Amino acid sequence: MAIAHDATGTFGATPDTASPMSWSHNPVGTPRGIIVLIVTNDTTDTITSVTYDGTAMNRVVRQNVGGENGSAYAYFLGASVPTTDPATVTVTFTGSNNHVGCSISVTAADDTSVAHHLGLASTSLANPAITLRSVRAPLDDCRSASASAGGTTSGVT
Repeated sequence: MAIAHDATGTFGATPDTASPMSWSHNPVGTPRGIIVLIVTNDTTDTITSVTYDGTAMNRVVRQNVGGENGSAYAYFLGASVPTTDPATVTVTFTGSNNHVGCSISVTAADDTSVAHHLGLASTSLANPAITLRSVRAPLDDCRSASASAGGTTSGVT
């Protein structure tokens, strides 16, 4: 069984300024990998922890793009993924700037891992976007999630 997109969850319709922020993620199948993407309008490192149903996630990357007034983060969990449905994604941060996030789950025959990341990029403060690419299919086909200043996401295929 190849890695396949399972489900996507988002943090509401508006950015959050109070820590922690959380949302429900409803996997369809048995999740074997979880990716959480977060965008903030703070250029300093404000994320202190991300959990998926109480299990700590590993930071893959934090990127602050020159000329932008914000940062983008990617977190990953690929072993011992809780199978609670729905699961709660919790992001703890410092400061009071806007934060938005989304979660993506994948299914597979076994645990998953990030084999390689090509980084994150944001091209607009009004509509920041973050992308995580992996050399493992199907994430290699440029699956992405975009979190706009309004907290909506798009681009997950």
